[in-house]
Amino acid sequence: MLSIEAEIFIKRFLTFLYLSKRDWVLASTWPHFTLLGQSLGSMILAWDAFSLLVPDIFVDTMGYAFALGLCKLLFRNVPTGAYVHYPTISTDMLKSLDPTSSVGSQGVNAGQGTGTRGKAKRIYWQLFARLYSWVGSSINVVMTNSTWTQAHIQSLWGPYRRSKRTAHPIAVVYPPVAVREIEQEVEVSEASEKKREQVLVYIAQFLSSIGLKAVY
Repeated sequence: MLSIEAEIFIKRFLTFLYLSKRDWVLASTWPHFTLLGQSLGSMILAWDAFSLLVPDIFVDTMGYAFALGLCKLLFRNVPTGAYVHYPTISTDMLKSLDPTSSVGSQGVNAGQGTGTRGKAKRIYWQLFARLYSWVGSSINVVMTNSTWTQAHIQSLWGPYRRSKRTAHPIAVVYPPVAVREIEQEVEVSEASEKKREQVLVYIAQFLSSIGLKAVY
């Protein structure tokens, strides 16, 4: 395994620009059609940012894909990048509406794709997923924080991105984790390895809304 440690020094000054349109991306602002509303709100927030500064490179780490789409619309030659922690809509969410699917009994929307209201919700989510995928196809460089996120983004954005020759592959960039203090506190030697117990520590995020189950 290759271990690389690097320090980045910012020689030039760093300036923070404060935005005033944050309310537009809050879920409470959009009690109905929340996914679409927050996505449109991110474009308003991006417009607020662009009115203060026209970027040379625009990178989003908040999950605002539609803000990146607006950047491409306004500034076609500006390179864009996305570091995705969690997709706005996932294939698991779409499947959860179907009571007969493997995840149809999980999450807050489990099995709600039946009836008139359920069918309308299914159509709304499917249309939004297509719009989300189309916007994602315009981003130059896409990175995810895990293989789980990569698989979902690849499933949604991949088909749209493959039609564009300039699109880069969706890469996984794991968040940096400092282990130096742990190495100092925990002995790792030939003697300690002989006394090692078969113990598994599993740390993860489990969200009922997407139907993830705990591992026992």
